[in-house]
Amino acid sequence: MQKIVYYVAIGIGAAFAVIGFSLFMIFTLSPQGLSHAGLSDIASASHFGQFIGGFLGPLFSIVTSFLLFATLINQSTINGRVAFESSFYKMLDYHFQHISSLMVKHVKNTESQYEPVTGKRAFIVFKLHLERLLEIVRQASDDLELALSDDEIIDIACIAFYYGILDENQDFLLGKLRRYESHEALVQYLTASKRSHLENDNEYVGRANQTNLSSYFRNMYHLIKYVDSQRILSAREKIRYVNILRAQLSDSELWLLYFNVASRFGKKWQENGYLMKYRLIRNLPSGFCYPFDPSEKFPMEYVDYELSSAGKP
Repeated sequence: MQKIVYYVAIGIGAAFAVIGFSLFMIFTLSPQGLSHAGLSDIASASHFGQFIGGFLGPLFSIVTSFLLFATLINQSTINGRVAFESSFYKMLDYHFQHISSLMVKHVKNTESQYEPVTGKRAFIVFKLHLERLLEIVRQASDDLELALSDDEIIDIACIAFYYGILDENQDFLLGKLRRYESHEALVQYLTASKRSHLENDNEYVGRANQTNLSSYFRNMYHLIKYVDSQRILSAREKIRYVNILRAQLSDSELWLLYFNVASRFGKKWQENGYLMKYRLIRNLPSGFCYPFDPSEKFPMEYVDYELSSAGKP
């Protein structure tokens, strides 16, 4: 909007300047103007000067005012862009600092694999954990004859993933899953599966991940919202800034982002259409989310770099 005002002010100022110059030349070169231009006496010269000053003075004052206004608008735009970039990179740096501080234990409950995993590698563990829960919920749908849709399976698994399957939060889980007719049977199934995985597979799938991931997704959401709300940026510029963030996302982060947005936790993401608008998950590898298909819920042009680069030297 400021760019439009700036160019309008420049245009109006230039138009007045051209009009003033044109009228001046027309008057000066006319027979009447040429006769005055002879300046036969002091009185004629004085009258001619007063006329020119009275005519051109206000006109050039108008031109100067519009050019000054355009300069102020341009300076305001520059200052706004500097302030935006400063805040953007600070938010981006804070987001990366949060990722660096992540520390999570492996799903496998063995001596060698129970060491904390830190930084971006933590998302591999998050992915493995949520995959187990998606499998459990899908199996629950079959065993309990619930006929859950893919969206419902994702939602239930994400609830268990974020809040955990703990003995002390059974009532909390019941409340969160109350929208499902068989929510009590679901919670019982999840609890039994948690114990079964621990005893038979030595995997702990009951851990809560809300503390780590709520801040991660909230920071990412507000960073994109901040860019999207900038009036000083064009649509292409907004995409360029969001791409700076998107380029840093690993495959596991993209995978987790898809399931987060597809669940109830992604309500605001879906309302604002950020995933589609900025094509945030377009680089998900083909089949990476199997048996779920991101393109069904979020149709966009997906680019699998592994496939697109095959055969190239």
